This record gives sequence, C-alpha cells and structure tokens, in this order.
Amino acid sequence: MANALSPRTTTSGICLLHVGDWDTFPMVSTEAECSASLGLVPFFCALNELQAFNSSFVGWMSNFVAPFACAGIWGLTLIQTLVYFFNYHRDPLPLKFYVGALWLVETLHQGSITYIATTPNRTDLILFTRGSDIILNVLPYLCLAYITFMAQLFFAYKLGKLLHMPSATILCLLPFILFQLTIPVHMFVTGRQLHLLGWPKTMVYSDKFQTTVNTFDRTYFSKALIIQRNHLVAALVTAIFVNCTLAGLLGSHLWQWYFRTPSLVFKSTTPLFYRITFFSFNIGIWSAIGAVLSLILVMYFPNNNVSAMKHIQALSSLYASSVLANLNARATQNPTGAHVFLPVPKDETIVLEPLRFRVQSSQTISTIWKDA
Repeated sequence: MANALSPRTTTSGICLLHVGDWDTFPMVSTEAECSASLGLVPFFCALNELQAFNSSFVGWMSNFVAPFACAGIWGLTLIQTLVYFFNYHRDPLPLKFYVGALWLVETLHQGSITYIATTPNRTDLILFTRGSDIILNVLPYLCLAYITFMAQLFFAYKLGKLLHMPSATILCLLPFILFQLTIPVHMFVTGRQLHLLGWPKTMVYSDKFQTTVNTFDRTYFSKALIIQRNHLVAALVTAIFVNCTLAGLLGSHLWQWYFRTPSLVFKSTTPLFYRITFFSFNIGIWSAIGAVLSLILVMYFPNNNVSAMKHIQALSSLYASSVLANLNARATQNPTGAHVFLPVPKDETIVLEPLRFRVQSSQTISTIWKDA
C-alpha cells in the first residue's frame, strides 16, 4: 500500500493521521472510540509496512513494466499506421480518417498513462477526486472506451460483411458495445461528487481525544468506490462477451479459408505458423485474451489499487494493433479472400518480413496465387 498510516504530533499536541486506505482505519466519533483507535496506530503502521514489503515486486511490475509494455505496443501501432498510409493511400477517405483517429486517440491515451505512471505521490485509488485530477485520470478510461468502441465496431462490421448481414450483426452487438462507453462518464460523475463533498487529506484529532474534525462521509466514499469497481468489472465482462463472440464467429467462418488445401487466402506453401498468426489477429482473439487478463487483474488487486488500472490500459493498445493488423494484412493475402470487403491495395506495397523489407508487385502475387 503506497500511502501507509503515518502519525505525527505537532507542537500544539494535535495528532495528524495521514490515511492512505479508508477501509484500514475506522472513523471515530466518541472519546472512547478515538482513544482505542489511536492505540491501534502502531498495529496499523506495522500492517501497512508488511503489506508494502510483500507487494513490492507487484508494485515494481505495475509502476515500470506495465507502462513500458503499453508504450511498446503503442510503438507497434505507430509502425502499423505508417505502413498503412504508405500501402493504402488509395483507400476511401472515411477509412483513412478512421485509422488516423484511432492512432491519435491511442497516442493521447498513452501520453496520459505515461504521465500518471511517472508522476510521484499519486494515490492508490482507481479514480482520483482532487480538482483537475478528475479529468486527468478519467482521460485514460475515456480513450480506452472510445478505442474499444471503434475496434469492436470494426470486427462487427467485418463479421457482418462475411455473413452478408452487416446491419443485423451490428445492431445485435451495439447495446453491449455502447454500454462500455458509460465507464468514463460514471467515473467522472462519481469523482466530481466526492470532490464536492470535500475528500480530506488528513484526519485531525485534538490532544484531549474529544472528536475528529473531519466531517467526510466515509460510508458514501466506500460505496462510491465499490460501485466504480463493480461498474468497471461489468464493462470488462461485457468486453469479454463481445470479443469472444466476434472471435468465435469469425474463427468458425474463416477456419477453412485459412487452413484447408488449397487455401482461399494463402499459397499452398505458406507455413502453418504464418497462417496461425494471421488467423489469430484477423479474428481478434488477442483482444479477447487481453480483456480476460484485465478482468483477472481487477479481481486480484484491492479495490483502491492503481496497479490494476495500469495493466488494464494495455487493452487499448491491443485493440488498436489488432485493427491495424487486419487492415495491413491485405498486402500479403489474396484480395478475393477474407478482406474482399476492403479496397484492394495499390500496385507497389511494402511487405513486412523478418529482418528485412521488400517491395512486391500485386500482379506478381496474383500470378503466384493462380499457379498455386
């Protein structure tokens, strides 16, 4: 726990208790309760130190590894975006705008996460509630919700085109997709309410142990924090349902396209590893796996731990990377296959291969496919 109880006494005999977890130290109102609570201060201090020692490795992983992992995936999306605009400059303007907006929102998301991860003295709460921090710390969730909305609509549209009923597919999944957009709105409203109630930084007791000066409603705070976490869990469960549904239906439809002989998507000599790789991100399975891992982390960490938030945000980069990988796969796959509903790439395209780049002609590729 980052903010342990740290009692100190001023020259006037007033004891200040800096509280990092409101569920750890009870609110008191009577002299007897105040005396008993102050007597437990050494116990709570030792307990917090033990928890901090046991979770040091988890904290290190959360503070350094998770943000760097998000940054690494964001770097991959940057390369994918550049390759897209080079290979597919003949795509329709709405599709170009979609890709540009996707990358810009992901860049804004990565910048906000990097700032939060590198700024010292942050609280352990999922949502901060001090003034301008409300907007700053809701921003990652807002970007995550927007990218989730864009990515899931993309895969739903792809599934609908392959099943020849795009409108019906999108309408069936649209309520579940829109529900995930309510997370940042709910967090902003709750954080604003807590801020207006005067969320305190300290609890002040007099030297006569009469009563606490703090009038903050701890019950409302605890309930609001639990509601926030439950809402986040509900959104992740919804994301798992949508992602797994899309991946399952796309996988069942594209399985024979990718792995039967002769394949409608690849040459007959294409290695199985490449087929599995293309198949995995073309059905969006990595987004589904990321959502499952995010839910596990949220359930594992305490209610007020920001560590889960840093790991959850990697889900945004997975969504963006999966969509861009789908769009860029047209340069290496048969245009009459799984991407028939997308524009055909231009004549000269850059094909990403291990350790090197090469330029191919789409006419040569078509000839090879016909011969195969």
